[in-house]
Amino acid sequence: MLALLKREYHSNKGAIITILLVTVLFSVYVQQELVLIIGMLGLAISLFYDENKAKVTRFVASLPVEKNMIVRSRYAYILFMTSIILCLQWVIAVLLKNNPWINQPHVFTWTEAIIILSASILVSAICLPVYYWFRSFNLASFIVLILCVTSNIFIVDALLTAKYDKAFENFEETGYVEISVDSSTIYFTEWIEQIIPYLPYVWFPLLAIAVYMLSMKLSEQFITRRYV
Repeated sequence: MLALLKREYHSNKGAIITILLVTVLFSVYVQQELVLIIGMLGLAISLFYDENKAKVTRFVASLPVEKNMIVRSRYAYILFMTSIILCLQWVIAVLLKNNPWINQPHVFTWTEAIIILSASILVSAICLPVYYWFRSFNLASFIVLILCVTSNIFIVDALLTAKYDKAFENFEETGYVEISVDSSTIYFTEWIEQIIPYLPYVWFPLLAIAVYMLSMKLSEQFITRRYV
């Protein structure tokens, strides 16, 4: 497993550096949960792109290791790097806190961090099996794009609706409406707390982990059938 994780890192080092730099830049101006999910997707897609470009997928599958371990190492690597991106966002937010010269990103609480990381896990759990099911990288990427666009339409609508509802509740108390869309605002955690009012930072991660494990098992089946 450790050797496979090292392979993922060395084969994807350039993309990692790019994604981390983009995370540092955009976390200051764009909503952080959105930056995290896009960074995670970019990392996952770049891994499959590099393999497709170098045509090493079949070679890796022919190595004297279990095909299941190849899939598990990739899932573990993406989860680890997504956690690193989230930690980096938190560090940036802390460093820029109370800085009058630049927009101040929101500093995550531990419950917000758990919920946002869980959301990223769910997104990757949906997208990763697509690349193991289809032999064509371009076709898989097109399907992932369609899935992301379609889901974003519904999710963004739900997030904005929740935000507007809260804004107008504040209007009744304060007499004015304030709706902001920037890195200082976190939408997703509020939305999840409305859907799961009791211990969302427990039940939502458990759901995300269960779906992630199911996704990994599905991908294992796909890669085994492909190179049987």
